[in-house]
Amino acid sequence: MEFGVSFTLLFGLLAIAWFILPPFICLRLVNRNDGLDYMQRWLWVILSFIMGWIGLLIYIAVYHKKNRMD
Repeated sequence: MEFGVSFTLLFGLLAIAWFILPPFICLRLVNRNDGLDYMQRWLWVILSFIMGWIGLLIYIAVYHKKNRMD
């Protein structure tokens, strides 16, 4: 398995994990009593979804660039 393919797979798994995990972590934070008000908690949830989408888009861009180069 060449380096580019393994790197793409690793980056893809990282992007998927980045997309799935932060919303769950932040939804858990929403239910905590840590002094944050309601809007601040939901801001973190929204930011985590945005981070996840950015990770997914970066993965798609890298994957398609690799496919075009082959």
